[in-house]
Amino acid sequence: MRTVVPIALAIVLFSALLPLIVLLASTEAVSAMLPTSRSIGQGEDPIDVEDIPPEMLRLYVAATRTCPGLHWSAPAAVGKIESDHGRSSLPGVKSGTNSAGAAGPMQFLISTWGGAVKIKAGTLLNGYAADGDDDGWADVYNPADAIYGAVKYLCASGAPSDARQALHAYNHSWAYVEDVLAQAERYRQVATTKPQARQAFAPEQQGGGDMLTPRTRRIRDLIKQQFGVPTASAVTERSKTEESIPEAAPATSCCRLKAGCPPPASWPAATRLPHGRKPTPTPWASCTSSGDSESGTQAWPTRVGGL
Repeated sequence: MRTVVPIALAIVLFSALLPLIVLLASTEAVSAMLPTSRSIGQGEDPIDVEDIPPEMLRLYVAATRTCPGLHWSAPAAVGKIESDHGRSSLPGVKSGTNSAGAAGPMQFLISTWGGAVKIKAGTLLNGYAADGDDDGWADVYNPADAIYGAVKYLCASGAPSDARQALHAYNHSWAYVEDVLAQAERYRQVATTKPQARQAFAPEQQGGGDMLTPRTRRIRDLIKQQFGVPTASAVTERSKTEESIPEAAPATSCCRLKAGCPPPASWPAATRLPHGRKPTPTPWASCTSSGDSESGTQAWPTRVGGL
């Protein structure tokens, strides 16, 4: 009797908590099934963009992290218009300068770069030279150095809060600004992105006799363990043990059954019945001390099913 009250209390508490468990599991499953936005936000990186060489794309993305808020498509659009991402064969892209004195894949004026095409990293500069690949040199013809230098220039000129003004500072032409913005938009539209957002829980399938997900079943069993409620496996094991212990038939040596009933030696042991089901009376006949017979019905010993 002392164990009945705690178990009953635990069952009540578990019943009250079960809706919350199911709600939590359902929320996880729904969150896992929600589609991810295809728009390219600040927290998303492109893994492939048509027309941009993979190595150049990696550099555009990495460089913009040095200017928080600047979208990778801005320097990518500049690189496209200035030199087709370094693939152009025009003068000044891979060596020398063009007629305006610009050099490298991002077309820096040598004076803007720092006064020389290749500068020792760490040297005090009056320009925007950068060592993007950490080789110790800021080389205007090196794609990594040039892209990091371009981002450095845009960031110092107002990006990302005023991208138009920053682009106009890069090239003093409003037509150029519109061309870069249009190209950046095209890149955003065709980019295949990989979100950096949280990793959602993988949805779990319901199954088993209780039709619960594995996650919900673990929570349920943990609550049962905390409150001392037997688990399904424990109940099954206990049932097997109890069923292996025979119960004695009614103690009498002077019983005789009505016609058609088995002899006393064949009387059944206790029968396990479901909750709520009443035992079926069995006819009997026995002798009194005076030798007279008595008859009636008897509900043989029964045991009600467990939890």
